[in-house]
Amino acid sequence: MNSENKTRVNVDIFGTTYKLVSNSTPSYTRRVAAIVDERMNLVARGYPRLDAQRIAVLAAVQVADELLRAETEMVRLHEAGNSGMEKYEEEIKSLNAELQNALDQAGLAQANVESVKTELTQALQDKESAKAELEASRAEADALKLELAASREEVNRLQRQLEASAVGAEQLQKQLEASQGKVRAVQADLEAVQAKLHNQKREREATEAKANALRNELNKAQAGEQESRAKLEQVQASARALREEMEALHLNVVNLQDERDTARSELDSTRKTLQSLQAELELARSEEAQARRQCLSLEEQNKRLQQQFAAYQEEQKAKQAEAAAALEDDSLAEKLRLLQIEYDKLKAEYNEWIEILESSSAPGGGQGEPS
Repeated sequence: MNSENKTRVNVDIFGTTYKLVSNSTPSYTRRVAAIVDERMNLVARGYPRLDAQRIAVLAAVQVADELLRAETEMVRLHEAGNSGMEKYEEEIKSLNAELQNALDQAGLAQANVESVKTELTQALQDKESAKAELEASRAEADALKLELAASREEVNRLQRQLEASAVGAEQLQKQLEASQGKVRAVQADLEAVQAKLHNQKREREATEAKANALRNELNKAQAGEQESRAKLEQVQASARALREEMEALHLNVVNLQDERDTARSELDSTRKTLQSLQAELELARSEEAQARRQCLSLEEQNKRLQQQFAAYQEEQKAKQAEAAAALEDDSLAEKLRLLQIEYDKLKAEYNEWIEILESSSAPGGGQGEPS
């Protein structure tokens, strides 16, 4: 920033007006000057015997101490924020691991559900097929029963014919034996069909039991999936809460860093102000020393003037005595008048020097040359 953009502000610090040149705004410069003025007055009230330079040094030491404490606290808060962020990051990693594990378990549960659904579908298809076979076997058994009933009816008819007539007994006996053989074959077929029906019934019961077991597994898998989803939602909620907490902590760290930068900027400005004040104080001390030397010189001149004035008074007394002796002489009277004028002039000059000495020795007094 060049000199055109700098601001010049008149401020009052510890009873003295200073013209400060700064890169900051006038209000900011006045605020810094007010802080320095307040601190110097506070130190002056605590140590009333100290001069302005020592008061300024103590004020600067106190401001620097406060800044260092603030910087230490900022570093501590920053380290605490970093530690908290690392802790939250570890928790987030742990939650991410749990989330991944829950997702894996949910995937496995979903796969198990799909497998159970497939097995259940196959079992239902097997049940339908067995049911169809059972219906077919029942229809075949009913047909065999009808055929068996027809065969028995034929046997009964033949027996009735045998009882009614003995003619052709051998032929009828052969027909009867053939019919009985046929009946036995039908009974054997019927027993085989019944055995097959019994086996199919047992297979159907086993299929139903397997289907029930698959339903139970499906219900368990669905319950596990719901539990995994609930756990997943809980983990996601915890992760969101941790992210929000981390964002708030990061915002606090940023704010603390901004405050630290502002405090450092204020300290730099305060240091510059104190350096300017110390320079002006040194200049004032130099001017004060010069004024004291001039005062001592004036005192020496005053002593010489007093001595000259005393000698002059003695001389005037002698001259007045001579004038009194020759008062009647006009020329001596005129000479006495001139001497009186010169005496009045020297007396006025002496009084002027006395006033200058008194104004120079007074606090805050200026200096000048006699007219």
